[in-house]
Amino acid sequence: MATKPTRMQHYVPQAYLKHWYGPQDGLAVSVNGKVIPNAGTRTFAVERDFYAFVDLTAQELDFFYRMVMQIMQPEHPLINAIVVPIFWYVLFRRCKKKDWSVEYENVYDKFVALPIKPEFKSTYSFLINVIREQQELPSGVEKNIEQAYASGAEAIECCIENAAWPVIDQILNDDLSCLKDPKSLGHLLRYIVNQCFRGPEYLEHAKNSLPSDVTKDGGTANLAHYVRLIQPFYITHNLVSQKNERKVVVVTNMTDLEFITSDTPYAIYGERKNANTPLITYFPLSPTKGLFYGYRSGVNKFVSTYGRAVRDRNLIDWLNREVVSTAAKFVFASSEEILTKNGYHANTITTPQYVRTACYERH
Repeated sequence: MATKPTRMQHYVPQAYLKHWYGPQDGLAVSVNGKVIPNAGTRTFAVERDFYAFVDLTAQELDFFYRMVMQIMQPEHPLINAIVVPIFWYVLFRRCKKKDWSVEYENVYDKFVALPIKPEFKSTYSFLINVIREQQELPSGVEKNIEQAYASGAEAIECCIENAAWPVIDQILNDDLSCLKDPKSLGHLLRYIVNQCFRGPEYLEHAKNSLPSDVTKDGGTANLAHYVRLIQPFYITHNLVSQKNERKVVVVTNMTDLEFITSDTPYAIYGERKNANTPLITYFPLSPTKGLFYGYRSGVNKFVSTYGRAVRDRNLIDWLNREVVSTAAKFVFASSEEILTKNGYHANTITTPQYVRTACYERH
């Protein structure tokens, strides 16, 4: 029996938000300036069918194919794990819409020539026969396919999270040995990079800032639904390969003001007036633990200024306000007082545009 799809899909993991649970087993949430005390995690940073696959035109599919071929080899495991399901979904939509064309056929001719799994090639042959009305979808199969693609990338997101949880748990227990292990470091960085791409903010960013040369070449903001699945793996691979140039530091908040988080839980730290100072990414892990990642010169400068045990309350407040400034809708803390007393509410703090977009351009 087919499993029903997960329709309400979180773009900030509930397990992550539970790090901010207070003494009464809940967290405080600021929503549009109103604070909800002692709340659960199920109804925040969540949207219906948020990871569902979307249909693509032949031009969009061709652009996506060419983009994938530019950043990975045909034998790359992500081809079978991520790209193939996308292509088969678009092919399934052709069966439904009955709008198969020469343009689609040209793209699929190139794609099925790749070393994809034999069962996937069999699926292609079957769906082509359905399109040509030489075969029919068996009873019940169509519903199962619809359900699978409604869940879409939910399984991929879960894999990224599940790989990172043991690493984050180690860090929260003050065991930093995982940061020296390339595999563990990769899991951690992929989780953090993924948070920069998985939320509504990235989709909105793509919609409002797509370069004209991309649109002329067939690319559209619609493709951001799929780019967000590939970029975390691609970027993390490059980051880990540059581990000698970059550095991760975990700091402990020693002040009476906790680290807060939001529905876009990252910020960019750097000297805005000095363009020669490399920007580094800040990511809150819990009320007392925060992670900084970037080029060694920038991270080392931060550590030499503030130390790994941060006692500068003004810095904590500054970082919190940066997190608030990138928040789309929700801000989270362990208590109502922290949010109201400090005015930590989404859309009330302005950040320069380059800081908002630096996450996409500087990783």
